[in-house]
Amino acid sequence: MSRVWETFWEDPEQLREFRFTRRQLARAWRFARPYRLLLLVYLAIDVANAAVSILPALVIRRLIDHALPARAAGELGVLAAALAGLFIAGTGLNLAGAYIGERIAHGIILNLRLALFDHLQRMPIAFFTRTQTGLLQSRLNNDVREVNALFTHTANSTVTDVLSIGFTLVAMAALSPVVTLAVCLLIPVLLVPAEFVARRSRRLNKEQMKRWGDMETATAERFNISGALLVKLFGRYERELKVFSEKVTLIRNAAIQTEMLGVVFGGALGLAGSLAVVAIYWIGGLSVISGGLTLGTIVALATLAQRVYGPAVDLASTRISLAAGMVAFERVFEVLDTPHAISERPDAVALGEARGEVVFEDVWFRYPAPASYSIASLEAEKPGSEGTDAHLPTEPSDWILRGVSLRAAPGTMTALVGHSGAGKTTLSNLVPRLYDCTGGRVLMDGRDVRDLTLDSLATAVGMVPQDPHLFHDTVAANLRYARPEATDQELVAACRAARIHELIRGLPDGYETMAGERGYRFSGGEKQRLAIARLILKAPAVMILDEATSHLDSETETLVKEALAEAFRGRTSFVIAHRLSTIRAADQILVIHEGRIAERGRHEELLSNGRLYAELYETQFAIVG
Repeated sequence: MSRVWETFWEDPEQLREFRFTRRQLARAWRFARPYRLLLLVYLAIDVANAAVSILPALVIRRLIDHALPARAAGELGVLAAALAGLFIAGTGLNLAGAYIGERIAHGIILNLRLALFDHLQRMPIAFFTRTQTGLLQSRLNNDVREVNALFTHTANSTVTDVLSIGFTLVAMAALSPVVTLAVCLLIPVLLVPAEFVARRSRRLNKEQMKRWGDMETATAERFNISGALLVKLFGRYERELKVFSEKVTLIRNAAIQTEMLGVVFGGALGLAGSLAVVAIYWIGGLSVISGGLTLGTIVALATLAQRVYGPAVDLASTRISLAAGMVAFERVFEVLDTPHAISERPDAVALGEARGEVVFEDVWFRYPAPASYSIASLEAEKPGSEGTDAHLPTEPSDWILRGVSLRAAPGTMTALVGHSGAGKTTLSNLVPRLYDCTGGRVLMDGRDVRDLTLDSLATAVGMVPQDPHLFHDTVAANLRYARPEATDQELVAACRAARIHELIRGLPDGYETMAGERGYRFSGGEKQRLAIARLILKAPAVMILDEATSHLDSETETLVKEALAEAFRGRTSFVIAHRLSTIRAADQILVIHEGRIAERGRHEELLSNGRLYAELYETQFAIVG
């Protein structure tokens, strides 16, 4: 028997999994630690339940060997009452153990899901530029659900089964050591096949999880406003149905294989257990005939044997469930183990009341190697690479910014202009630490932004991106995302400043109107103005507008420029705009070309120089004309 167990773990892949399992269980204790007292209560209930569960067989033995032959009705009544009491007690202990076990398991899963969500939302922007949303959702939902099954079913049943087998074998050994030995020798016959099934099951579960992620990615991309509109405009219904059919067919095939593997394995184990009981009746029956055992003893042994092979079958089947659960555990911790590229230093300090001075000192930047912040299994597979191990690039990008130095004094407006891809947006992203500079320093009020707490930096800097996002919530809730405690009067004031109040007031539900997913109820220009209102409500010391007026018509642009002039008063602002007419009043204009500051100055000064800014200005107005 020892050799069987030795062989069970000898395979190198299984040895690796065993080490992995111990490591993950050690990490899982961090999530289970708050429930350690409940765990002790749960174990005590399981021990009591295992002890109570063997007593009915002993009562039945007494009933057959004594009460019935003696025709003792009184003793029969007592034994019957004892049986009823034991069954009631066992049911009560089962219910109590199940309730406490579920409380513990679901509490652990709650903490795990919260940790995963919090870790994901703190990942750098670069992580989300490469990761598929559907695969992320699959980690948060499907994989955590598999881990949930590991704790709620697999772990609970394993503890119960081990205790049940232990107490039952002790009771059987007291009745007949020979029969007990025969029972123990047959247990490995049930467990060895699990080794081969678990390998196949692990591969199938990993494939099934990947296919579920692919399907969720496809639906997430198609069933939003932009995706649905694209499908309708090109009329690709049949093509999309065909692609979706292929994805769900792969899921179906993997699911059928997984289920049939479990059914066949469970059926084979059940048959083996039944045949073993037949053998016990045969061997025990011979002992009864020879006078070595009583009839009650053999019935008790057969009853107890069912309590050995049943849990043994469960434990063998647990190998399959454990394989699925540990794959999910591995995928969840793969995310939790990915470090945050943008993190807060242990000795970070709060900025306090920000003045808004921003300084770049010889700043160099290139995007880091994807291997340093992304996860290969969360990225899309390239055509033809399905089923192969993905590898992330280990080299950073080319230089995006090269030796940029600038100073934006408090309360001034700095405009960034240049051709697309010159590095304007990248430069502005370094101020709120959406990325960290590769070389040099970015200073806020004389402090390196990397030395500041992330919360204080987020409070000091506000941004309106090129494509502002609105949650599927009310207009008021989207505005209050900037400042949850803002009053209705403050919302109205911010929207008046952004020239959007009259439009909101004209809606049937006013500020309680649902914005729709990604704000689909509003036009691009209206979303821009709502985002500007949200920025005004936040009132940061530094404002960044990345093409913030790009969706506005000329009339609305004029109104918004007036509002922004009021909002910018006393605040540092960075404005990125292709419409050069929008930045004439800037205190300084920086012309970015190939990652460097090619020119700097005011509008009239740069025009008179007749260089790149003048070319951009003339080209734009030539196009307009």
